Amino acid sequence: MDEMDFVTQILTITADWTREYLSTIVLAFIATSLVVFGNSINIMLKKHLGQLQFILKTSLFIAFYAFGIAFLTAVLAPIGLKYLLSLEDAWLIACILIGFYGLGFIAQKKGLI
Repeated sequence: MDEMDFVTQILTITADWTREYLSTIVLAFIATSLVVFGNSINIMLKKHLGQLQFILKTSLFIAFYAFGIAFLTAVLAPIGLKYLLSLEDAWLIACILIGFYGLGFIAQKKGLI
């Protein structure tokens, strides 16, 4: 067995284990993205709602975070899951690792970690 066969076999085994948890992985990625970009979203929202009356501002804030974020997650999760399910084993593992490491890099640049 040469080295490439060994690597391919490891990637296949890892991808098979990972495929069972893809929906959870996608939700974790979306949740992590919302944490990393949440402050930027909040600043943008404050800027647009800044001059409104308290009741209207609070209602829009609640609507955006309670329903908007849930809607965003509900829409993005099936799209992300469909995309990951379509990938070959080696690309699946690479996309998951690059995605989470990329979010970690952005979080570090933003001073979150």
